Amino acid sequence: AYAYVGSALVPYVHWSILDALQRGYETLYFISRDGHFLKKIADQIITIRNYPMKTSFIYGSRQAWRVPSYIDKLDSEMFGRFGNFVGMDSFDDLVKASWLEEEELLALFPQFATLKQLPHLRGATAEKIRILLKDSPEYHQKVLAIAAERRKLVCEYLKQNINFNEKFAFVEFWGRGYTQDVFARLLNATAHKEVDTDFYYVRSLSPNKLGIHRHNFIVAPKNFSYFEPIFASAPYQSIKDYQLNERTGKVEAVVIPAPN
Repeated sequence: AYAYVGSALVPYVHWSILDALQRGYETLYFISRDGHFLKKIADQIITIRNYPMKTSFIYGSRQAWRVPSYIDKLDSEMFGRFGNFVGMDSFDDLVKASWLEEEELLALFPQFATLKQLPHLRGATAEKIRILLKDSPEYHQKVLAIAAERRKLVCEYLKQNINFNEKFAFVEFWGRGYTQDVFARLLNATAHKEVDTDFYYVRSLSPNKLGIHRHNFIVAPKNFSYFEPIFASAPYQSIKDYQLNERTGKVEAVVIPAPN
């Protein structure tokens, strides 16, 4: 499988490097978990071709960045079909998705107690849950308070791992581009100014926005979801959180091994 995948990944990564050089980027940051393999490819190409490009690695994910990126309001994506409240198989899943403790959630929505008896929280049940949460100002305020607290660690991690004095871009594989939109808010919060958030994709689905640029290897509307098992075979789980290392004083991603 890797022999076939290489024939697709190597041209994409090589193009990203060449395009980045033309655009004047000084460093390419590869984001976990897609970047785990893509950076290895890039480093080999750069060494062999002696390209004047630096690379670095950033631990992160939509799950780790979504809520901390909520600064003034929750975005509608949190309650959409790709948001927090999908694929819930139990009441515990709802509690985790809400970002609240069970007691807090039930204090706001006592009617949710009846959900503990259901075999799953999908379909019409999930839709009713999303509407209740989306329409609750009290819930929004609680999540915004959590977001503000968690954002401190995320921004410190980015500050320690990104050189904001350089021109840089980030490399992923494919997706809608929502994670990039979320990440842009965190970059701006970290730098305390508007920062160009430029990403490379083999293919993204969303258009460019002010300060958010998506460089696509191809423009044809192709689905690359069949590559996802390759990236999921990285030797750690998707990043969900960050923590302060008391010994070093640095913020680190919580990396949970996942041997394959």
